[in-house]
Amino acid sequence: MHFKSLLSAAALGLLLAGCKDFKKTKGGMPYKIISQSGAQKVKNNEWIKFNYVVTITNGNKDSVLQSSYERGTPFYMPVTAQTQPYDLSEVLPMLHKGDSLIMVQSVDTFLRRSPQGAPPYFQKGGKLTTRIRVVDIFADQKAANDDEVKTRELAFKNDVKLQAKIREDQQKIQQFLGASAGQAQQTPSGVYVLVTQPGTGAKAQKGDFVDVYYTGRTINGVVFDSNIDTAFHHPQPLSFQLAQGQMLKGFDEAIQLLKKGDKARMLIPSPLAYGENPPPGGKIGPNEILVFDVELREVSTADPRAAMPPPPPPAAGGDGHGH
Repeated sequence: MHFKSLLSAAALGLLLAGCKDFKKTKGGMPYKIISQSGAQKVKNNEWIKFNYVVTITNGNKDSVLQSSYERGTPFYMPVTAQTQPYDLSEVLPMLHKGDSLIMVQSVDTFLRRSPQGAPPYFQKGGKLTTRIRVVDIFADQKAANDDEVKTRELAFKNDVKLQAKIREDQQKIQQFLGASAGQAQQTPSGVYVLVTQPGTGAKAQKGDFVDVYYTGRTINGVVFDSNIDTAFHHPQPLSFQLAQGQMLKGFDEAIQLLKKGDKARMLIPSPLAYGENPPPGGKIGPNEILVFDVELREVSTADPRAAMPPPPPPAAGGDGHGH
């Protein structure tokens, strides 16, 4: 892995910044902020969007542990009054939009705190260096979530490798559907949706709350999950809010093509499902096309959980446990 290939020019400039003028947090962590004069300062309970590179130095060797440039999207994090000593949370409240931050943490400190839980690449005398560039600040979690969805969507569309894999999987899906392929709808990203029994209710929209019953299988017919089949022991409907990044991208998109009461078969190309990283120990392999038979049981513009009454108070004279 070539370190420089992961970085934008701005980030590379930050990496080359000297180690002068470092301050220390209350927890003893050295840090340096290269500030944008007059820029918006983050406030308590706001969210920040930032790019980052984390390197570890052991002896004379530097290695990249994590990088938002490598994963292709920035990171989003809340700023709260609750901070942890010797941690990024100590510095976040000091940042402005456009600021760059360098912070240095001693591996020895982590080894003293958790000698048994330290990863194998933590060696005595080593140091972690985290470099951050603040991209934006958001007033609340919803605004941050909305931006994250848009950012991930743009990164997904621009990923040449993933788009090629989707086209390859679509050919397999068309072969699987045979004569039914022409009757199927497609989502913008390439999921095939074949309505097998139409409903008469409202169409699902972004932001709606939905209840879904489903059986999921691989394209080879291996059933991996269901809330219909009692063998999987979770008969409750799958409840979630659409277009909030809570579900597999392909599953979320496909539900948005359905109406309340629809029964349908959804065929999801692997990059729109689990891609190369399926849940460990399960029945889904890497790059598996997934098939879901679903029923959209409920569509609501309001969160049904918000309408639930609070639990009753304990009976007078009791001990709070019903006794």
